[in-house]
Amino acid sequence: PVLHLQERPADGVPLLLRIEHPRHTPQEILAGVLDQQILESLVCEGVNVARAEAVNIDYAAVLSRVKETCRKTSGNLSSMLQDIRSGKKTELDAITGEILRRAEKHGLQTPRNREVFATVKEREGSRRMER
Repeated sequence: PVLHLQERPADGVPLLLRIEHPRHTPQEILAGVLDQQILESLVCEGVNVARAEAVNIDYAAVLSRVKETCRKTSGNLSSMLQDIRSGKKTELDAITGEILRRAEKHGLQTPRNREVFATVKEREGSRRMER
């Protein structure tokens, strides 16, 4: 929904990074150079999609909020990672899936979001098959 893109365009970024690197805390992810590039790409793609949806949004503010979320949740085990570990369906379709659908609608490229989406879906599916 547009409201989600407007108010929380990058909510899923810390969750996605945590799933991508399940052995690392969000704080460790923030410290990694490569992960910084991934984080910035995910946020940039999400912001571009929000802007295509006519949402006035500031990249720097969103990136700052995502980094703050990583810092605040450094000791947490995200609900999405908990879902994957327990073989449950995640909320990935509602978070990143929405960004991907709207990007496609506007002809925007979202390679990093697509890559992370595919990785998480693969893990989600493989955990379900193990059960």
